[in-house]
Amino acid sequence: MNGHRKGGSPGLLLSTLVAALLLTSAGPGQSQQYGADGLGSADPGNPATALSTSGLAVQADDNLLGMTIVAGAGLGAAGFVLGGLAGYGIARAGDDYCEDWCGFPEAMLGAAVGGTLGMALGVHLGNKRRGSFALDFLVGALVWGAGIGVVALSDGDETVGTIAAITIPVAQLAGTIWVERSVGQKRSRSQDVAVSIVPHRDGAALALTVEF
Repeated sequence: MNGHRKGGSPGLLLSTLVAALLLTSAGPGQSQQYGADGLGSADPGNPATALSTSGLAVQADDNLLGMTIVAGAGLGAAGFVLGGLAGYGIARAGDDYCEDWCGFPEAMLGAAVGGTLGMALGVHLGNKRRGSFALDFLVGALVWGAGIGVVALSDGDETVGTIAAITIPVAQLAGTIWVERSVGQKRSRSQDVAVSIVPHRDGAALALTVEF
């Protein structure tokens, strides 16, 4: 009996179609394949290869975190200034006479909204839009609201106000980044590993595709 099937067999054709669908659904990006019959460009059992891959992944993650921090802080500061100016301008528009501190509450509200929105946008873009912009903004707004609530309960204590002015933006940035990266990592985990069927002349083999 001949041990080899001809190339036009239904099993091989079906394997080829399934492999094409799986590879298409995996999407673009760098990947490393570890096949059942030695497919792939790297040996997963080689400690040097594993260490090198791990080091590159850590370096890439550190670079992405740095970009996220810079983008979030930069756009957050820009949004704070622009929002404050917009709030002040709206409050003073059409007023021929205005007392001291007129428009200050509106300016602070505009600065808070603009800063929170800009920070959420910067963090989301800095993390390559892997998380959720809506959740980023929501967390930043909740942190700001909690900080202002503490200041209000202090009856205008200057020390509490000074501490809040420093800690609220920092807490906003930290919380927004944490949510953005957590959501992004949760989404990527479902796409990191995929099993595909790779056809060859003797039939087909299973291959494990790992995104990195």
